[in-house]
Parts: sequence; C-alpha cells; structure tokens
Amino acid sequence: MAPKSLDPPPELARVRQKRAARAERRSGLDAPPIRAGSGRMLLSVGLVVGSVVAVVFLAFALWLGAQPSADAEAGSGGGATGEASSGRSVETRWRAEVAAATGRPFRVGLACELDASLGANEGALARVGLRVRCGDELVYDSTAPTNALSFVDFDAEERVSDTDARPRYALRYEDRGSPALRAQLELDTRKGRARLWREGDEPFALELRVEAWSEPSSGAPLLSR
Repeated sequence: MAPKSLDPPPELARVRQKRAARAERRSGLDAPPIRAGSGRMLLSVGLVVGSVVAVVFLAFALWLGAQPSADAEAGSGGGATGEASSGRSVETRWRAEVAAATGRPFRVGLACELDASLGANEGALARVGLRVRCGDELVYDSTAPTNALSFVDFDAEERVSDTDARPRYALRYEDRGSPALRAQLELDTRKGRARLWREGDEPFALELRVEAWSEPSSGAPLLSR
C-alpha cells in the first residue's frame, strides 16, 4: 500500500493562494498613499511664514528710521539749528496773557510766562529749551516725553539795546506732530501770539497774547556784532 501524500489537494492549494493574494491586495489598499503634493504644501507654508517675518522686520526698521533724532527735534529755520555747541547760553522770558481757553479753567487775561534757553551755534541762535506756564500750571515743556513723532521748526532774532547793551530776543517756534502726550505749540512773538493745544486724554486749547521782544537778558549777546 502506497504511503499517503502530505501535500494538500490541488484545489485546496489554489484556494489558499487566492486568499493570500486577496489579503496582500487588501493590505496594500489600507496603507496611506504617499502624496506628492504634501511636500509642496509644506514648502508653501514655509514661504508664507518667511514672508510675514520679513514684512514685520521691514516695517519695524522703517518705523525706527522715521523716529526723529535729537538734531531733528532741535529744529530748523533761519540758520538756527541744533543745540548750542559753544557752551554759552542765556535764559530769557516773554510776558504773555490768556486770550482764549478751552479745556482749562483759565480766565481771559491770566498772566503767562514763556521761558527759553538760547545758545550760540555757528554764529546763529539755537534753541535749548522752551517752557510755557500760565498761572501755576506748566502747559508746555519742550523736554516732556511724547509718544508720537514731533517736528520742530524755529528761528530767533537777537537785538541789543544801545542804552544798556543787554540783548533781547524774538522767537518763532513750532512743535507739531501726531496726537501726543506733549502739547503742540505755534508761537511767533513778532506777531504777538501763541497757540497751544493737546488732543487725546485731557484735551485743551489756548490762545495767548505775547510780547514781541523778550525781557532784557543778563547774559552777554550770543551773536557777534
């Protein structure tokens, strides 16, 4: 009697092969496909993020470059630019009074004082500081901080009396810009007027009548005669 073969019948072997083939195809379909577009998407996202960073950096650089320097805030006009480089300066004062006021309890006729520190710079006058006080309140100080761009323009004139040789000064001065912590100012003592205002928190507006020439200064004239 011949020994029995241990191999499965041909029909059973073919069935097993078909089942194995179907299982392989099924496992291949379940695997996540590799998409060629995913790499391009990641690259696009990276380019967008880099562009945003570059725009923010450029905007910051432009803003930083637009900030006025100390020389720019010192003003220009009539050759009187920059701060005093000679080290000599004089303190001078103009008398003024309130002509109109809103936002401040100032009556018309209230006495005001405009104090300026002037110095020599290459043969011309240069502003060092300006303060305006009405009554007991300081309404303008050129050294006060500001949270916005401020553009200052000014010129000054010196006149020396033949009788006492003491200098007197006339001043045109403008400090204007965006709404800021510091008040804005337009002053022309030759025209006898000044206007101050501030927007934003605690807004106010003042109009002053100002003497054309300052009080005599105790210092020597700053300009060569």
